[in-house]
Amino acid sequence: MEIGEKIKALRKSLGMTQQQLGGEEFTKGYISQIEKGTVTPSMKVLNLIASRLSKPVTYFLEDEDDHLKGIEEKFINGANLYIKQEYDDSIVLFYEIVAKTQIKSSLLHTNAMLYIGKCLYYLGQYERGADALENAIHQLIRLSSIENLVDAFLYKGLCLLNSNNYPLAIDALQKGLQIIDGNALMLKNYKAELQLNIAMGYLNIGKLALALKWFENGISFCKKEQVNDTLLNCYVRSGYLHYRLGNLSLAKERILAANSINIALNNALVWTEIYCLLGLIALKEGMQKQALKLLDKSITICKNSDFQREYYMNIIEKISMLIEVDSTAEAEGLINTYYEKIQGLKDPQLVSGLLINQGKLERRAGNSYKAIECYTKAIDSFIQQRKLWEIHTYAKELADLLMEENSDLAKKYYSLSFEYISQVMSMLPL
Repeated sequence: MEIGEKIKALRKSLGMTQQQLGGEEFTKGYISQIEKGTVTPSMKVLNLIASRLSKPVTYFLEDEDDHLKGIEEKFINGANLYIKQEYDDSIVLFYEIVAKTQIKSSLLHTNAMLYIGKCLYYLGQYERGADALENAIHQLIRLSSIENLVDAFLYKGLCLLNSNNYPLAIDALQKGLQIIDGNALMLKNYKAELQLNIAMGYLNIGKLALALKWFENGISFCKKEQVNDTLLNCYVRSGYLHYRLGNLSLAKERILAANSINIALNNALVWTEIYCLLGLIALKEGMQKQALKLLDKSITICKNSDFQREYYMNIIEKISMLIEVDSTAEAEGLINTYYEKIQGLKDPQLVSGLLINQGKLERRAGNSYKAIECYTKAIDSFIQQRKLWEIHTYAKELADLLMEENSDLAKKYYSLSFEYISQVMSMLPL
């Protein structure tokens, strides 16, 4: 007997209506679709239905054709380990389920593949995770397991974002969003997360207008649905974009809104972003001491919370601030202290940021040749990273520096700066 048939038979035996079974969470029509077999419920939905029908979830998952005796218990154990964030142990159980289920299109096999993909994401194995989730997606479509399909598209998108495959990530995330809207699913947390990460995808490929639109959409949706954790992130990212676009008042408004929310949530990583951005805004407003104080606060949180990458990013921001306020000796001291550590990380964003600061110091010291070398290496890295603002800004600075050394090469970098600012301007909101 199929899952839907078991649910229907048990519901009727208890004298329960479809609306009573659905409760406030699910409509009568959705329960009807499950019972007819046109929709396969997710594990979350099935757990809720099972509890209302006073049966263990394994009652609905038993499948004599697959000879799955004992595998249902293994699946539940794997899911519990996943909830506890014990991903290494969880994935072992799900791989065992995949190996033991004879019918590859069964619900247990497919859901095990979904969990494997999610575990791989949290274990940082993004390409393998995306492949596992793609396999799960094909079967989830066939099984009409709509909620699990949204889950799979979200995590596939997250894997692709972390693999720097932004266009495919946006495509996967938008498919998840289309499933929610097309089926009128009440998945507000998923919808909020999908919108946030679509915006991040557009931001990473330099589509600033689209990124800002999606962040602002996310703010409106999350405020309405009271999804505060994602609302917090949308405020921070929107504030960052407004800062980059020179809209300081709007940037400060968004960051202060994030600050208010994080007083309750107390997310340490978000505190580092808030203080860093407030510091950058303060610097633009001419409040140099306040800017450095805020940035130092962010650096301290990073150090205490062991946020290594964020710590070094803030160190680079501090070096840049110190150069701007003419504290060159302190800036040089920080470069000497952290140069080898940052180079050893081989993180293109960190290394190129350090090179630019080094180039600025060499320029101020009158060492044109060394400054040109640092700028050139950094710009080459920015081009590979598709960092449009950075290419425009620093290509112009390099061109200015080259005017006395090599006018032909200077023209090349002026042209490069103009080319990239044209791309940036075409992406700005009207």
